[in-house]
Amino acid sequence: MPLCNILEINVNELLSVENLTQEEYPGKAEENIMNLMKDSEENKKRGIKDVIISITWIAATIVFIISLSLAAGGIHIGWYFDLYGIMAMVFLLAVSLHIPDSLKDFGSAFVYLFRNENNITRLENAVYAIDIAEKTLFTSSIFLSLFYLVMLLWTGAKEELEIITINTVLYGILGIMVLIPVKGRLKKTIRNIQ
Repeated sequence: MPLCNILEINVNELLSVENLTQEEYPGKAEENIMNLMKDSEENKKRGIKDVIISITWIAATIVFIISLSLAAGGIHIGWYFDLYGIMAMVFLLAVSLHIPDSLKDFGSAFVYLFRNENNITRLENAVYAIDIAEKTLFTSSIFLSLFYLVMLLWTGAKEELEIITINTVLYGILGIMVLIPVKGRLKKTIRNIQ
């Protein structure tokens, strides 16, 4: 609207990229509305497609991990659940997002997947928060794996050594795999707005 006021034209003339006569105005207005509705519907379909691709990506990773377990001699669900490792990674993630005041932007990133957001600054802040989260998950998974490795070697619990150190790396990889499509979707939205 501010641009239309400066140019002394109406919105339909701006969207049509031409000056309209009184006779052309109703037809062009209807055409512009139909185009906007079509674009909105296509964006919704793309959003659903992106969510399906993300879920498929995560499911394929889980199937791959389970197949590796079967090849190694059986599935032991307890091998993949380390409460202390999960709590440590969540804590480190929360701290790393809190320090640059990006915790809210991180949460908003997931909301923007299902709600149209047209504010580029908010979208860029969400992408920045996801970048921080990816780096934190990567470094914390390596740090925690090394920490567990040292602790388990020190205590002599060699049987649990491989399982626990692999778990923390696995948590980091899974977390990053969830964030990659979210960040890609946000970047695509930013490009569409620009």
